[in-house]
Amino acid sequence: MRNHYIRLCVAGLLTLSVLAGCAKGQEDKKGQSGPAYCTDKEILSMLKNDGTPEFVLDGVYYELPASVGDFTGQGWDMSLERYEGGEVMLQPGESIDVTFSKEERKMNAVVVNQTVDLLEAGDECQVIQVEAYASSDTSSSDFFVTEQGICLNTPEKDAEKLLSKKDGYEHENGSDTYILTMEEQDRPVDYLTFSNSQGFARIKIASADRFTYTSYIPTEEKKQEAAAKITEVKENAEESMKPYAKDYDKLVKDLESTTAGFHSKGAVQGKASGIRENMINIQMESEASFYMAEDESGQIYYIYEGYTDTKDAAIKLPQMQAGEKIELWGSATNIMELEDGSRFPVIMPKIIEKDGQQIYLSEELQLK
Repeated sequence: MRNHYIRLCVAGLLTLSVLAGCAKGQEDKKGQSGPAYCTDKEILSMLKNDGTPEFVLDGVYYELPASVGDFTGQGWDMSLERYEGGEVMLQPGESIDVTFSKEERKMNAVVVNQTVDLLEAGDECQVIQVEAYASSDTSSSDFFVTEQGICLNTPEKDAEKLLSKKDGYEHENGSDTYILTMEEQDRPVDYLTFSNSQGFARIKIASADRFTYTSYIPTEEKKQEAAAKITEVKENAEESMKPYAKDYDKLVKDLESTTAGFHSKGAVQGKASGIRENMINIQMESEASFYMAEDESGQIYYIYEGYTDTKDAAIKLPQMQAGEKIELWGSATNIMELEDGSRFPVIMPKIIEKDGQQIYLSEELQLK
C-alpha cells in the first residue's frame, strides 16, 4: 500500500463536469438530496480504499491513469472543442484538455501522451485527472463514488468523518477542502480532493501532477513561439557582440570572469582535438572536440562540440569542412590557451547557418 497523508491545497485544473438532474435514478425534486454517501454494496465492493486514485463512474470502476479508450468504450464521446477541424498530434509528455459527452452529460478532462512516440489525441492517450462537480442537493449518490463511499452528495461534516479514518488526517480551520495525498515517484500527488460548500460539491481524482506534463500547443503557435525565440537569440548575441566585434582580445579578457553572447560571419578552418586540457574556465568532457573558425575580421575562435543545452539535451554540430562559410550565433563561455600563450574564445553555438540553411542546435529553438 502506498504511503499517503491528507493535506489542504487549492483544487486542480482538471474537471469532470456532471450536469445536475441527469444521473440515472437521481431525485428530480429540487432541493431533495440523496444519502450522505453511497450505500450500494456492489459499487462499494469495487473500491480498494487503499490510496489508489480510483472512482466508480455511472456504475463502472476506473483507476487512474486510465486510457481514453476506457471511457469511450463506455459510450463517452471525446472531442477537442478548442481544436476542432484538424488532427491533434501529441508529443511524448504533452497534455491536452478534452471534453467527453454522453447523452446530456459532459465531462472535461486532461489526457496525456505517455508513450515515447508522436501520438494522436485519442483512445491510446491516458487520463491522469478528473473532477466531478454538481449541485450537491440534486446529485445521485451513486453516479460518482470514490474512497470511503464519498460522493457528490456527501456533506462536508460527513466527508471529514469518513476521511478522518485515514492516518495523518489534518484539516485547516476555515477551509472546506480536504485532500488525500500519496507519494508517487518521490513526489507528493493529491489523489483525492473533496469540497462541498454552499450547495456545490466537487471531487477530483488524480494519478499525477498535471504540471509535470507540457501543455499541447498547436503547430502554428509553436512556429510563432520558436520564431520569437530564434529572433531573441540572434538579437541578444549580436547586441552582446558589439564591443568585441573587432577585439577578441577584449572578449577573452572578459571571459575570465563572465560569459557573453557571440555572433560571427566567417569560415571554418578545420577540426581541432586533443586540446581539452587547454581550457581555462570550464573542465570539458573527455570526448570534447572543436572546430577552429575565422571571423571575417581575421580573428580566430573555437566552436565547442559536445556540450548540453539548458534541457540537458546533447548538442550535435553539423559536419563542417575547412573553407566552408558559416554564420554563428551562440555564447562565448571559455578560453582556449595554446602552447605559445595565444588565447582564443570558445563558443557554444545555438544557431549555425551554412549552405543557406539555418540549423537550430538548442532544443528550445527546434519546432517539434
